[in-house]
Amino acid sequence: MARRKICEECGFLKMIHGKGLCKTCYSKKRWKEKGKHERKKKFDENPKLLQKNREYSRKYWIEKKHRMPYEDYKKLTKKCVICNFSKIVELHHLNKNPKDNKRENLVGLCPNHHKLIHNEFFKKDTQKELCTKLNLS
Repeated sequence: MARRKICEECGFLKMIHGKGLCKTCYSKKRWKEKGKHERKKKFDENPKLLQKNREYSRKYWIEKKHRMPYEDYKKLTKKCVICNFSKIVELHHLNKNPKDNKRENLVGLCPNHHKLIHNEFFKKDTQKELCTKLNLS
């Protein structure tokens, strides 16, 4: 019959599984080591796979969050409508309803203009500027 000992990882009195660890701690440690090793090996063999994986996860996240095709999202966020800044562009809902993801309701804004349009002090000025750029009344 196996004896109980104190686990080196969690410090509880439990049945020791291996390497001085209880079954739970041993499984966690083994899973982490195995996962890191396999992922590292997989991406070291093919660095393009890592880039593809990042692009896929970004595409999946955008399609899930905005409920729109990734290509449409890329077109809308190509540059800021107001200042033509193209490094970082966020989506803004014109009717302020985040669930309404129709193409005519969305525009791309840089983080500065997006913050300004949601700020009480600068909302009117930024809204006017946006309307003139979009030729809205």
